[in-house]
Amino acid sequence: RRGRGAMARVFAAGVGLVPFSRPASKRGYKKMASDAARAALADAGIEYADVGCCVCSYNYAAPTAGQAALYELGLTGVPIFNTNNNCSSGSANMFLARGMILSGSYDVVLCVGFEEMDSGLSEPFQDRASPTARQFDFMYDRLGIERGRLHEKMNDFTSDIIKLFAVAGAEYCAKHGVDERIFAEIAAKNRLHGQLNENAVLASAKAPPSAAAIAAQPRLYGCLTAGMAAPTGDGAAAVVLCSGRWLRERGLQASAVELLGQSLVSDLPASFAGGAADL
Repeated sequence: RRGRGAMARVFAAGVGLVPFSRPASKRGYKKMASDAARAALADAGIEYADVGCCVCSYNYAAPTAGQAALYELGLTGVPIFNTNNNCSSGSANMFLARGMILSGSYDVVLCVGFEEMDSGLSEPFQDRASPTARQFDFMYDRLGIERGRLHEKMNDFTSDIIKLFAVAGAEYCAKHGVDERIFAEIAAKNRLHGQLNENAVLASAKAPPSAAAIAAQPRLYGCLTAGMAAPTGDGAAAVVLCSGRWLRERGLQASAVELLGQSLVSDLPASFAGGAADL
């Protein structure tokens, strides 16, 4: 019998990943997502028919894109849910899946995240209220940041994001008494890690630039240079989450990783009472 007591532990039984690439890779989200899902299922040693529910996360695709992607694995009738939560989409995906298992509703949930992006960030619905207007209005109106695009070829949303991080970076330096060169050092470290990761966008890149070279690149806004900005890209990843009871029944304990905790929050009044770093 299913019940909370038997389902109180959640494990990752298998993971899958496809190589990430520059945007417009032409691989298509259906292939990337289904390949990542197959890899996760194979890693867990199970079949798609063993999955009780699926949660998909993405931002740059139409409604029910998760169904279109996972139908490549077969038509099993499994419930498929889609979540769109900007940068926290993947975290929201696993949070929902974990809750489904903790509730006793399912023993196995397949989580799949994918993105097929453009060369810059964008908001596709220009004829209605922007969901990020409150954050950016606070930055412009309360913090005194000048509105407008940073470059004629850069859209409003990308410009807004860059300004937000640049202002937050300046606040961090002022608060902790550090020099802005730390951001160049962090970017150099991250690019080195990317070059060493065969699945990263930068895997085939030339030798990563030094911190000094990154700091000397053209400034986007404030303390941020072009070399500190993360490129957009295409890719997909998947993870199989399962209950502790199901894991024991399958004898997969040796290779599984337990999710000991997870917490998500949304904005509080304090988010709009401080600086850019609080947004």
